Parts: sequence; C-alpha cells; structure tokens
Amino acid sequence: MGPATGAGWGWTSRLWREADGSLWTKGTSATVFVRTGGLALRAALFGAAVLVGIHHGSAALMSALAVTLAVRSDVLMWRAGQMRPAYGGPADGMASQPTWKDRV
Repeated sequence: MGPATGAGWGWTSRLWREADGSLWTKGTSATVFVRTGGLALRAALFGAAVLVGIHHGSAALMSALAVTLAVRSDVLMWRAGQMRPAYGGPADGMASQPTWKDRV
C-alpha cells in the first residue's frame, strides 16, 4: 500500500527545471486524489485491523510513511534523470569544457 501510494505520488507530480538548472516539483490535482485515496485506504485497513483485534503502533505507521516517501523519491529521481539539463549542458552544473586558470 505504501509503495503504490508513493509511486502514484511520484508519477502524478509535475517536474521541471528552471533556467539556472535547479529542479522543482509540484503536486497536481491527480496527486491530491492519489494522496487522499492512499490515506483513505490506510484508514480503512487500520479500522479493519482494529475490528479483528490487531492493534498497530506508531512504528507501523511511520514505517509505511517512510516507504511511501522513499518510493516517491525514487520515482522523482528517475524522472529527473530522464530530463534534459538547462541550456543543453550537463545536468550536474559542471562545465562541459575544462576551465583554464590564468598563470601568475
């Protein structure tokens, strides 16, 4: 459940690169639906577990959140790696040609 929510969150986020090369992301309306659906499913599973007699601690909730965020980060990093760098240069901001230092 956490991995599916994280993947959906990562795939529905808008990703773009500014002119200075910095990378930005912003959730879309589809992201809101993915997050809301993930929270509703989590609450339903938690409620079903309580009815059956299984009690979850905060560790289970934090672990699920950690997996969700890790998968989201992986998806966004993969998508960012597929993007073209700003100004057609390398993505890491390093100059493509070596810079020469003046001799004193």
